[in-house]
Amino acid sequence: MKLEALGSLVALAGGVVCAMAPDHDQHPKRVVGNNDVNNGSKTSFTGDLICFATSFTAAAYLIIAQRLRAKLDMSVFMFLMYTISSLLVLSFIILNQTEPVSLSFHPVHGIFGWMNPMLDRLPLELWMVLVCNFVGGIGFVEALKYFSPVVISVVMLAEPAIAMLEGVVAGGFPPL
Repeated sequence: MKLEALGSLVALAGGVVCAMAPDHDQHPKRVVGNNDVNNGSKTSFTGDLICFATSFTAAAYLIIAQRLRAKLDMSVFMFLMYTISSLLVLSFIILNQTEPVSLSFHPVHGIFGWMNPMLDRLPLELWMVLVCNFVGGIGFVEALKYFSPVVISVVMLAEPAIAMLEGVVAGGFPPL
């Protein structure tokens, strides 16, 4: 318990340091092409707010998943989780997309456009579903039986670094 409290204090101190970072408005304006790089503290505050909300939702997800996982079969839990997640994402897309969304296989605006047998669509989607979602998502939820949500959340923080390494192995290089 003492180490968890210390970890929470360190995380809080890191959040305070990040929040105290200077705004872009305090620096001379930089323009790259036609884009103003310094779009001010409003964007910074919005990003900070999204990160803050994300941390709370991730913590709530892990705690709820740990409790529900003990009561539900894994397949039922994952079905409910992916159904609710896809409905939320789909509603967000429909509400925020500038182009019309259709119930078609159109590669740009069709809800089922990912199913087109194009080289840049279906294999990538199958990789994301089979490896990332099933192995990653089910692995994390299954691991909640053996580890606390704190341990799982620390492992989840390594996902971006692992994804970058997968990209390098697949022939891509991270931007410099």
